[in-house]
Formats: sequence, C-alpha cells, structure tokens
Amino acid sequence: MHCIVMAGGSGTRFWPYSRVSKPKQILKIVGSNTMLQMTVDRLIKCKKTEAVYISTRMDLVNAIKKDIIGVLPGNIIAEPSGKNTAPSIGLSALKIANIDGEAVMGIFPADHLVVGHRVFEKALNQAARVAIEKEGLVTIGIHPTFPSVAYGYIQFDPESKVGKMDVFPVRTFAEKPHLNAAKRFVNSGDFLWNAGMFIWKVDVFMDQLGKHMPDLRSQLAKIGKRIKARKSFKDIWSDLEPESIDYGLMEKADNIFVV
Repeated sequence: MHCIVMAGGSGTRFWPYSRVSKPKQILKIVGSNTMLQMTVDRLIKCKKTEAVYISTRMDLVNAIKKDIIGVLPGNIIAEPSGKNTAPSIGLSALKIANIDGEAVMGIFPADHLVVGHRVFEKALNQAARVAIEKEGLVTIGIHPTFPSVAYGYIQFDPESKVGKMDVFPVRTFAEKPHLNAAKRFVNSGDFLWNAGMFIWKVDVFMDQLGKHMPDLRSQLAKIGKRIKARKSFKDIWSDLEPESIDYGLMEKADNIFVV
C-alpha cells in the first residue's frame, strides 16, 4: 500500500496554539513527536506499507523536510494552494499512478491519535483486500462513544458483512449533524464516525472521479501531462474548484465499504 498523509491543513480549530505557519500536525501535542511524525511512524510499522508520502502546502515543505524522519524528499507532494481534499487526493493519485496505475493507495489525516497498532493494521489489511477483490472505495469507521456534532457519520449495512472480515457495505454518508440527529445515529448502532481514512486502487479511484467529478478528473489529466513534461501546472491548479472528497465523491459513489 502506498500511504498518503494529508498534512496541508491550517489547524484553525486548534488556535491559538496552532498557527497557519505552524499548524497542529507539526506541533508536539501528544508525547515527544509531532502528530505528523507519529502518523508517519505508524504507517511505516505496517508490514504492507510500500512507501509513505506527505501531501502538504507549498509553504510547509521546508519545515516538513527538516523535521520529519522516514519520508524521502521526493515523496513530499506540494500543492500550489489549498483546494480541499478532493484535488489534493487527486494530485497524490497522479503521483502513485506514475509508479503503478493499479496500486492500492491509502489516505490518512496527519492529526489522528491511534491507540492499538495491531487493530489499526488489521483494519488496513482488510481494507486493502476489499479494495482489490471488490474494486471498491473503502473507508475506516470509528465506533462513536458519544453523540458528537464535530464528526461526519457513516451508516453501514450490518446484515451484509463481507466474508469473515469486519467489513460492511456503506448505506449513506451524513454530514456533521445537529445534536438530536447525532443522538439518533449513536443509538441506532449502525452509524460510525467518519475518520477521513480511505483505501482504494488508484485506477478505481480515477474511474470514480470520472463518473462523479468529471471536471476534476479532466483537469487532473492535464496536470498529469504537465508533470510528465516537467512543466508548471499552477495555472490549471488555480482554476480548480475547492471540494471535499466526502461531498464530491464518497456521498455519490456506489460500491463503498467500511471497515
């Protein structure tokens, strides 16, 4: 699996400790390492990880190169400007596609605290297996412990378990709800928190973009040609519409699974 760590956020919700020039992912919040370094280390420990990449803003590249251990300089993917998660993931997919067009790629936020590495690695292995065998888009869900209004939710079909794995088809994605809806979700037993972690084959992801976000897919094709020609793509990038991967793709696609 080619693992992409999303580290381009500005950390506004962690202000004033977090600043645009030093967002929470490069702060030492828990323990002696930054959240980003902890995420990189966690992924490197996974046996099926082929390489780790960091997707970030152009202005954070030097700080990341200086402070982060375990990621090659060439594996830092710099966005010319922030365009939300869909264009960011699309740019990373171009990078992986140039290596192996049918590779499995995983998307991981840089600011998660994960306790229990064995459970985490098992979930990733199952997700990768489903991504290959079902050619689906796979996400990682977290069992909610309280009715949070700060997270999106994933409704799964508990009656359609995939084999003997802890994997289920996704029924719906729900945006961050109001409190009463969050209470209903938690009490129902078939909703999970959306962790923002995704696993899929690069070619499957690109095909789904073509179906549900055709403008972005078309622009990414142009960017890919510029990259191969070693030319700047800032002009194309500046014309992209900012869009989240949840709203732009995951809420519209079919053949989605959750671990």
